Amino acid sequence: AVSDEICRREGLSVVFNPVVEEQTRKMRGGTTAAGDAGTSPARDPKYVDEAPVRSANEPETKARKASGGEPLERRYGMSMEEIYASAKGLGVKDRLRMLIDLTSSTAENFEDWKDILDIRGVDVTVRGQHLTYTLKDTGFKIRDAKLGQAYDMTNIMAGLQSTPVIPITFNRRLVAKQTRKTITVWLPGTHRKKKITFDAKRLVDDGGSTLRAFLPRDRDQIILDPSNRYAGKTPTPGLYQWFGEPTSRLEPLTSPERLPLRYGVSPAQQRYYQAQARRLDRLAGEAKALNAAIRWTRLAGGDSAKGLGLLRAKVRESHDELQAAVIALHDAIQRGDPDLVAETRGEMECREALCDRYEDELSAIEREIHTTRDREQTETEQREQQHKRGRSI
Repeated sequence: AVSDEICRREGLSVVFNPVVEEQTRKMRGGTTAAGDAGTSPARDPKYVDEAPVRSANEPETKARKASGGEPLERRYGMSMEEIYASAKGLGVKDRLRMLIDLTSSTAENFEDWKDILDIRGVDVTVRGQHLTYTLKDTGFKIRDAKLGQAYDMTNIMAGLQSTPVIPITFNRRLVAKQTRKTITVWLPGTHRKKKITFDAKRLVDDGGSTLRAFLPRDRDQIILDPSNRYAGKTPTPGLYQWFGEPTSRLEPLTSPERLPLRYGVSPAQQRYYQAQARRLDRLAGEAKALNAAIRWTRLAGGDSAKGLGLLRAKVRESHDELQAAVIALHDAIQRGDPDLVAETRGEMECREALCDRYEDELSAIEREIHTTRDREQTETEQREQQHKRGRSI
């Protein structure tokens, strides 16, 4: 029963067993979960033939609720079907990565790339700076961050353009002119006195007020005045003096915590286990940050600030190397050389792993710096309040 509960919490499919179901209900205190009226016919093999049949046009979630079956829960892990498919070399994520790689090697721009993937059964949704991929035949949905950094928006655009790129973000109101081939954008803060023009293929438009362009990193950008006369030039990274520099690609300065919701007989025991899990998570994060800080400080000759700078530079370098590996993979696919494809794919996966490692270390260190500053600020405010109360007495 405990293993079944753990499997359900992690999103795994569980084979029906009436004895285990009974033990599970006892673990929950003799009551079923909210919205679950005991064992549903859909889960009991004895009543498979009695379960209502869903019509072809009716969504699965709606059909389950209408039939009184258990609601479709959001899954956070792999189903048993996905596990066995992966064991046979038919992993869903691997299949999705292969479809994306093949499409990126043939598409000309982002919209063309989305359309080809749609024909191949993959729906792509732009959500801010992230992409969400959905397999239309199974409904399997995954965010680019879970699929790997090689499949985020920046690296996809680098692969489509076959050159390293950097992103700029701007409001739709700054668009001075847009044609089928080019787009002209006013430089923010210049009071519409300066503008740049770039290929429309480099634009990602999700229909919102914010647009994103991915410009070649190693190329100069020509600046024009309102009369379309030459007003200067700047390297692409120099555009960040007008456009906001992209937010950190690291995850927010928070970390998910494991909360074992159903462990323990009583609510008090459950709260105790939850508190212990949080302490273990914090301890693991602190240990990871400390180990990374010590290693990079040693590499910097004992200077912690310099070590942090080295790590940030390593993160940027790993991003550039990952883009180069993505481009190399797409070139290999276009050549049709299976050996070269396998070699470049292995190189890309290696670069992706290094990128994740450096980002995890930097994220852990910055998270602890942020936590320490907050704690010191709170302690200072508490001391000041105690001092004021002492003076008032």
